[in-house]
Amino acid sequence: MIGSASDGSNRGLERSQILVVDDDPFIRTFVSHILKPHFQVIAVRNALKARSLMVRLPFDVVLTDHDMPHRTGLWLLRWVREHHPRTRRMLMSGSDRRFLHGKLPEGLAQVFIAKPFDGNTLVAAVHDVLRREGHRPHLRCTLQAREDQSRADGTVKGELHE
Repeated sequence: MIGSASDGSNRGLERSQILVVDDDPFIRTFVSHILKPHFQVIAVRNALKARSLMVRLPFDVVLTDHDMPHRTGLWLLRWVREHHPRTRRMLMSGSDRRFLHGKLPEGLAQVFIAKPFDGNTLVAAVHDVLRREGHRPHLRCTLQAREDQSRADGTVKGELHE
């Protein structure tokens, strides 16, 4: 299994709520498929939908693409840092990190993942960012989360547990 840990070091992280944001349906589905065996995942197609969802639901990690229509991943990460400072912030991009260097303020993204990436790298990066600073997963009611998710347009459905 991708990213599995036999030593139990990832125990408790499976309840972590991950929000995946990418305008490319293939990438959005791929990332969700890779992360779902390890975490609770909801995926949306743009930063505005992510912000709308985050107003109603807590997330432990936001994993966003950089280059998207309407608002960029950097815009979303700035909003998350201001409004949800405990939420971990991860940026993925097909652009070279050096290209983003001048645009990526210090500390805005705790992790940068260059596309293309493999599943093991992605799962390990999410586990690593969750282990920082004594992570405690957000808990929420399964029914409310499913209702909110079904209202969010363009989501990839994930299993949500209390």
